[in-house]
Amino acid sequence: MRGQLSLEYLLLFAIFLAALAILVSAALGTNNTAKSTVNGLLLQKTVLDISNTVDDICVLGEGNVRQIHVSLIGTATLSASGKELVIRFGNASFSKTVQCALWDSTLLVNDTVLSIRSNGSKISISLP
Repeated sequence: MRGQLSLEYLLLFAIFLAALAILVSAALGTNNTAKSTVNGLLLQKTVLDISNTVDDICVLGEGNVRQIHVSLIGTATLSASGKELVIRFGNASFSKTVQCALWDSTLLVNDTVLSIRSNGSKISISLP
């Protein structure tokens, strides 16, 4: 009788552990999906913020400088060429066209302050 009772408790415990393992794996998958979604939204916001600042500097003219704080989950690559800004992180890539020509540059950004400056006919994006 005791052996059967122990076997039943062992079986119930095994079922509980299996259900717990399924829930933990589902929670981890949801967490990774949420991080990916949040980082994608941050990348889009970042490229929009930088392009809006570049457009402001373009309108204000030569000698104007603005600084913008960029805060991302991971390190992304910001490229400026011609009139196009592109930010890349892993497989995600977002671009935005600006009004004025940009000096060609490639920067690694994460939790960074960028300096956006009007230098003659082009806008430069650099680290301060």
